[in-house]
Amino acid sequence: MKYYVYYLIDPRTELPFYIGKGKNDRAETHLHKSSKTVNERKDQVISEIRNEGLEPLIKKIKFFDDEKEAYFFEEKEILKFGRRDVEPDGILTNITLHSKPPPQKGKKRIFTELHKQRLSEATKGKPKNYTVWNANKTKETDNRLAKAAHNRSLAGNNHQIGTHLSKETKEKISRALKGKSFTDLHNSTVAQEIKEKMSKKKKGKTWEEIYGVEGAKKRREAIKARKNNDSV
Repeated sequence: MKYYVYYLIDPRTELPFYIGKGKNDRAETHLHKSSKTVNERKDQVISEIRNEGLEPLIKKIKFFDDEKEAYFFEEKEILKFGRRDVEPDGILTNITLHSKPPPQKGKKRIFTELHKQRLSEATKGKPKNYTVWNANKTKETDNRLAKAAHNRSLAGNNHQIGTHLSKETKEKISRALKGKSFTDLHNSTVAQEIKEKMSKKKKGKTWEEIYGVEGAKKRREAIKARKNNDSV
C-alpha cells in the first residue's frame, strides 16, 4: 500500500502531538536534525522532548492504496484528538485538519517572512547550479521566444517600448538607477560592447523598423516637445 497515516508520539505522555499523512519516509523527515517547518509548535515539542534526552516516536497506524481515503482518515484522527487552541481540549500541534495541499491554479504563491528567511539561509553562499530556461536561445531556435516576438511585432512594439509598469516598480527602478551612468551599471568594457552591438543592430534601419510604428511616433513626439521646451 502506497499511503499511510501516522502519529508523532510524545514518549513522556505516550500521546500523539502531531498526526500526518504520507508515503515512503515522510513520517521520518520530521525527526531529521535539520528539519524545520512553518509549524513552530511541532518543532518546539520535538525540541523539548530531545532536551530531556528522549526521542519522539513514530507510529504508522493505517495504510491505504487510495490517497483520498488517507486524507479522509487523517482528518478524522485529527478531529478525534483535537488541535491546541482550536478544538476543545485539543492536544495536537497540527495547523490544519489535513495535510492535503490547497489547489494552486490561478493563485499567487505567498511566502511568510519566516519562510523567506529560511530559504535565504539555506541558499546563502551556495553557487547557483541551474540555468534559466531561455539561456542561449533565440526567437529563431525557440517557439516561445518566437511567439513573444511575433506578438510584440503585431502590437508595433518590437522592443517593448511603452510597456506599462506599476508606480511602485517605476519608483524602485528610479531609486536603483539614480545618479548612475551606463558605465556605472556595467564595467567600461561591457558598456562599450553593448553600445557597439546596439549601434550595429540599428545601423541603416528606420525608427519604424527598430521601434515599431507606435514607438517611432512616440519618439518623434518626445523630441518635438523637447525642442519646443528648449526654445521657450
